[in-house]
Amino acid sequence: MKNKSFFFNLFIQYIIIIIIFAIIILTVSYGITKRNYINNLVDELKSNTVLLEEIVKNDLVKNDFNSINKKINLIGKRLTKRITIIKTNGYVVADSKEDYKRMSNHIDRPEIIEALNSKIGQAIRFSDTLKLNMLYVAAPIKYKNEIIGINRISICIKDINEIIRGFRTKILIITFFLIIIALIFAFFMSRKFTSPIKLLSDASKQVAKGDFNIKLYLNSNNEIKILTQNFNHMTLKLHDLFNELDYEKEELKSIITSMKEGIIIIDNSGKIIRTNSSFTELIDNKDVTDKYYWEIIRDSEIISFIKKFNINKKNIVKEIYYEDKILFCSINPLVSKKGFVLIFYDITELKNLENIKKDFISNVSHELRTPLTAIKGFAETLLEEEADKNKIKYLKIIERHTERLINIVADLLQLSNLEEDKKNKLDIEKVNIKTIVENVLVMFENRIKLKNLDIEIQIDDNLEKIECDSFKLEQIFINLIDNAIKYTDKGSIKILISSIDDKMVKIEIVDTGIGIPKKDISRVFERFYVVDKSRSKKNGGTGLGLSIVKHNVLLHNGDIKIYSRLNKGTSFIILFPINFNT
Repeated sequence: MKNKSFFFNLFIQYIIIIIIFAIIILTVSYGITKRNYINNLVDELKSNTVLLEEIVKNDLVKNDFNSINKKINLIGKRLTKRITIIKTNGYVVADSKEDYKRMSNHIDRPEIIEALNSKIGQAIRFSDTLKLNMLYVAAPIKYKNEIIGINRISICIKDINEIIRGFRTKILIITFFLIIIALIFAFFMSRKFTSPIKLLSDASKQVAKGDFNIKLYLNSNNEIKILTQNFNHMTLKLHDLFNELDYEKEELKSIITSMKEGIIIIDNSGKIIRTNSSFTELIDNKDVTDKYYWEIIRDSEIISFIKKFNINKKNIVKEIYYEDKILFCSINPLVSKKGFVLIFYDITELKNLENIKKDFISNVSHELRTPLTAIKGFAETLLEEEADKNKIKYLKIIERHTERLINIVADLLQLSNLEEDKKNKLDIEKVNIKTIVENVLVMFENRIKLKNLDIEIQIDDNLEKIECDSFKLEQIFINLIDNAIKYTDKGSIKILISSIDDKMVKIEIVDTGIGIPKKDISRVFERFYVVDKSRSKKNGGTGLGLSIVKHNVLLHNGDIKIYSRLNKGTSFIILFPINFNT
């Protein structure tokens, strides 16, 4: 069914309002007219009672009831009203319409009771004598300030209603003509008001279909004109906005298409919204849109990766082996929160190069260790036998640099072993962390005494044993404590170990040393990165210690952070799992 027009609805509302107001006006005006007419009639009757009092008062004092009857009959005919004279005991002594002798006692009539109380009585009720509804007005007749009787004037309500009905007919006719005029006015007003709205409605339909070139021009000076101007301005802005969106959409599409990385966008229900050609080539399937990802991706590791994201709803990355390729997968929620984007980076070549580099470092380190050990041994032998001071000086230089090279080779081998440990299982066992700390500190006793440093150890008494590779945990403490001693000339070193909850333990190594500049903090875990090169050479540092620490922490699914202020000290904070989950 076709929707009714706005003009029709508005005109019907006008009609309803006009009819409601007409009914209200008719009802109110009829009621007011009737009430005013009766009030005027009552006032007239009251005036008549005052005149009548003077006419019958003397006869009533003399009890000349015949004279009273003649007078009120004559007056009643002229006034066309019924007149009744009543004694204070309620008996009627004269009436202009009926035989007063046959009339009942009126002492209980409401208007009579009012008059006996020196008031003007008034009542509308049924007359038992005339068998009609009557309007009564009664007033006391006084002689020497005493009430000697009551004069009452009445009129038939039927006569009043006939007069009022005449008024009502006239009001109805006037109201009818007013309604006709109001309807004609409402019709033209509705048409005038809805015409521009219809134009706007038709124009908005054209805009909805994509026609942004439409313009409206209306000859009016009210809000409709402002609305029309705003509509034209809106269509112009929409035109520019859609052009911009189309351009951005095409640009985004071309960027996504040209990317070498495989991209797949999935909504919250798991349905694929968009992909690029790199992804379809990766899975060797071009028909992927509007299908669920588990129908297209058959790799269990990738599906588990997506399920893990759906649980946490956080950005996560992972290396995944897919067929003969190594993929670096990144998954991120969309800004709209209505899905997520999954990106696949093919890092197979990078991994191959990395493996070649690791193999090279490992092989070179192994090859260098033997000749360096031999050089160091010969240098030490020559130092013991040589007496020439100049030669001893050069031999010591050879010995020191050989020792540094041996340390570098050892650290390189250690890093190489750590990389292998990522692929191989760690030697996990339950260890007492306090025992490891105490064993490590024994190794540094002499250096701590030489520098006169204070060592403070705080370990929770109720700390349970933790699951870890004891050798790797020992390496973490060795490197961090060695670093603290190297770069702290005075003050103290604190080792604080406490359990956060039943899952994690917190390890803090705090020193009062030279600190690390802010610009270097983010790079201290890089291989071969040295903050203070002069001090590092003096102490034989290789720049690999902190890199080894971070590798060991990550191997145990832990986390490490560093806080430092220049010339104030450094804090290394490690969050280490109590139970190792493979």
